[in-house]
Amino acid sequence: MLNPIAAANPAAAASSGGEVLPLSQRLAAHAASEAQVQAFLQAARDVPQAIDDTPQARRDHIAALSRLLREFVNNGQIAFPDLASQLDAIGQALKAEGKDSPLHASLMGVMVGLNNLQYQTEKWMQEVMLSDGAPQEFESW
Repeated sequence: MLNPIAAANPAAAASSGGEVLPLSQRLAAHAASEAQVQAFLQAARDVPQAIDDTPQARRDHIAALSRLLREFVNNGQIAFPDLASQLDAIGQALKAEGKDSPLHASLMGVMVGLNNLQYQTEKWMQEVMLSDGAPQEFESW
């Protein structure tokens, strides 16, 4: 663990054994690789699509793709462990598939769900920070 005082000074942090990485390099480490996205797309194509075109069947297919994305394992590790890498992977998958793909609507559904999750998480975190750490749920109880 980095010494908090040493972390403010990159030279001191490097000498204390902590490695200072630029933000762009840290973000690149979390970005989904092309090979991972292609492997995910192949697995997504193998997920059976519903025979009928009902709203429930579409929701079930979106849920199956979302579960596949969260649990997708590559080289013995979860390939997309956090929300940022999942959004990146879905964005790359949508770009690779194109609008005419049968997976496009379901992948868009997964992306909408991930964006909603990100929005709700950020909103909750902002509410907690603005309320001095006491969530509204605690006050209403």
